Amino acid sequence: MGHELRNVSLIPIDYDFYEKQVAKFDYELFHAAYTEFTFNQYFAFSKVVILDGKVVAFYLCRNYYKTVLSIHTLAVKTAYQGRGIGSRLIEDVIAEARPRSIARISLCTQTDNIIAQDLYKSFGFKKVARDRELDVYYMSKRIHRRMNV
Repeated sequence: MGHELRNVSLIPIDYDFYEKQVAKFDYELFHAAYTEFTFNQYFAFSKVVILDGKVVAFYLCRNYYKTVLSIHTLAVKTAYQGRGIGSRLIEDVIAEARPRSIARISLCTQTDNIIAQDLYKSFGFKKVARDRELDVYYMSKRIHRRMNV
């Protein structure tokens, strides 16, 4: 594993950027990539981390109801894992959620992905269910909403 990176910048993306820079990475990891309609209708916000001129990490988030946000996808390329990028992504999701009046953030992760589970737990996510058919845990975290004054 490499050294922890400081000041990792996250860049918001639109569908054009996703299609050109992220879709192949998404497909390689999850065997899924999104059409423009699905991307624009499904995701509330999405960001990437670019290092060495290439996308090394990204997340895609969607709203369920008005107060629940789902981290639909969060991924860091293997060569860049262990450097704090995953933590930075989660910190950013939480920061984005607060002004949107989100009360809960949810996600799912594979039951054998202990590293991801430990990362999520370190941010206060708790396992709330298991889907044995899909072999995933559903995890959730309540957040304190920023109140408009």
